Amino acid sequence: MNPFTPNVLAVAAREFMQRVRTKWFILGTIGMPVLMVGVAFLIVFAMRDVEDSEKGKTIGVVDSDGTVANLLVEELNDGSVTASRAGDLEDLPAAAIRERFLSTPFDYLLILPAGAAASARGAPAASREETDDNEDRVTATLLARDKVPSGTRRSARNALQRALLQTRLQAAGVEAVDARELLRRPRLNAVNVTDTGETRSQTIQTIASMGVVYFYFMLLVAYGQMVLMSTIEDKQSNIVEILASSLRPWELMLGKILGCGAMAAAQIGIWALMVAATAGYALTRGGLSSLASVAPTPGPLAGDAAELGGLDLISGSISWDSVILAVLFFLLGYLLYTSVFAAAGATVSDLQDAQQAITPIVFVSMISLLAGPLLMESPNNRWAVILSMVPPFNAVVMPSRLFATEVPLWQWAISLVLLAASVAATVWMAGRIYRVGILMRGQRASLPEIVRWVRHG
Repeated sequence: MNPFTPNVLAVAAREFMQRVRTKWFILGTIGMPVLMVGVAFLIVFAMRDVEDSEKGKTIGVVDSDGTVANLLVEELNDGSVTASRAGDLEDLPAAAIRERFLSTPFDYLLILPAGAAASARGAPAASREETDDNEDRVTATLLARDKVPSGTRRSARNALQRALLQTRLQAAGVEAVDARELLRRPRLNAVNVTDTGETRSQTIQTIASMGVVYFYFMLLVAYGQMVLMSTIEDKQSNIVEILASSLRPWELMLGKILGCGAMAAAQIGIWALMVAATAGYALTRGGLSSLASVAPTPGPLAGDAAELGGLDLISGSISWDSVILAVLFFLLGYLLYTSVFAAAGATVSDLQDAQQAITPIVFVSMISLLAGPLLMESPNNRWAVILSMVPPFNAVVMPSRLFATEVPLWQWAISLVLLAASVAATVWMAGRIYRVGILMRGQRASLPEIVRWVRHG
């Protein structure tokens, strides 16, 4: 059976032109990236506004022992808030301090427990073994008039950590210590080394792996529902009866799948060009640093670590073999999911029944989405391997594994064969359901009826 008959191509062309000519295609293709970028910049600017709103806030330090307060005030004043000691509150119990807090001029009040500078780490070994790690932690209290931003909480905690470190070192006879340098965390870039000696950055691989999971899930479900909606629209407009009289039902179904696929390819192609243009502009305007400059916290990117290590990690992190296989898995996954959605659309007559029909499909497909954190932590985990081999999950999980780790040849080969076989079986069953379902009117078909259509369709 030739799937690319003139009738199939005619339906595909009609489906493609009917959708790309609508204003929703233009809005979705151009507006979606603009909206996403706009939301990202809005979040960045909102976070900066929150940081700016904290400037000028005052924080009082209450230290009943008086051993840490002065150093803590110095550390806090290096940040966005203005700190000073609340000496008139240091002799009061905790309950009285809480009662008087709202009448003080401070926006925040940081209360240190008694003996905050003491450390069980300096105790003899015998007593140190009996000390619980949680008991050794200093638990301070931060009183506030309103919700405390996470940045302020983090700054207060870090300032307290540095002040406690300096106090304890001074008590041990160490003077003139820069606590920031002592507490500066090293940057660690995990690098995978393949059998051929290639180096691959786990940071780049993790980003690509998680991106594939969410991107594939979004596309497969979104474009699959588009095929379903197209089937229902034809049934409601009665045009399907005219189409069924001039071509075979499976030709109509396959034409819709190919037409929506062509529209999806055009849309994804435009998005890819927009991303490439944006990346090219960023590189000409100063490279990756220009992109990092708009982020609230740049973070240790793989490119920075590569520059320190002298390794070209970005170009070697994703192989072209993985990209080609990922595209192949996506195409087969698209045929699989859209066939199921097309069959579901043929069994219903209105949008209300359609929502109930697609719920099980979306629920099953979400298993692939929920596997994302598992893939990020351990792409060679037993359950990750199983999901990457079993259809329909392997359409999403296997491409994600290909970007996350070195997948053995036999695993992705078997997964690809199983996915192709499941596509052939699903298209066959969906065609038999479609043959009967597109002419059905009224109540949604029951499961026994659908089974009967497959057996005798």
